[in-house]
Amino acid sequence: MVPGYTGHVPKCFHEFGHRYAKACHSAISNFEEDQERLETLNEEMRTLTQTQRDPKAPLGPQPPHYTLPLQPLAAKAKTYLSPYVAKHYSSPFLMPDDHPNKCFVSGYTGFVPKSRKLLGEGYPIITRRALQEHGAEEQRLAATLREPVRVLRPEEALPPSCVLYQKESGLIPHYTGHVPGEKFRFGRTFGNSTRNAMPQVSC
Repeated sequence: MVPGYTGHVPKCFHEFGHRYAKACHSAISNFEEDQERLETLNEEMRTLTQTQRDPKAPLGPQPPHYTLPLQPLAAKAKTYLSPYVAKHYSSPFLMPDDHPNKCFVSGYTGFVPKSRKLLGEGYPIITRRALQEHGAEEQRLAATLREPVRVLRPEEALPPSCVLYQKESGLIPHYTGHVPGEKFRFGRTFGNSTRNAMPQVSC
């Protein structure tokens, strides 16, 4: 390729430190070698596929590492799981607490339980803590459901109460609470009118 050519040159981006013509020549050579290798692999695959479909078909040059036709090793093939593919869970709610992806990415607008009270940190950190607290709460509730129902409860001691309306003395002035019957009393001081303010009522 002459300098100034603006078209695409395969694999030219991997060539550095050479003149344009030499870099293009090396890139095109590598590209052609890759094409020949891929064409050989495609031819092997076509031969293999044709042999598997029709074992009586005339065979071409067989690959040295194949014995055609291929024989099955099991009645049912197992599902292939690549070890290089990231394993995704259906939801962060189902991930274990120590999983690195147990959080929601910034911009998620769905509901995250127990996250409103968490402030001052990044959104993934907040949602991770919220999901961990939610999981712990779910486990506690599940354990509670398995416990037997208890009808008897321990009696709780009530706090000591004081007598609000004294019988022998009245309330102090400026008391703003309710005094039974006070609005119907006239002509006496506040202390005298509130004396024995709650007499026993007979029905």
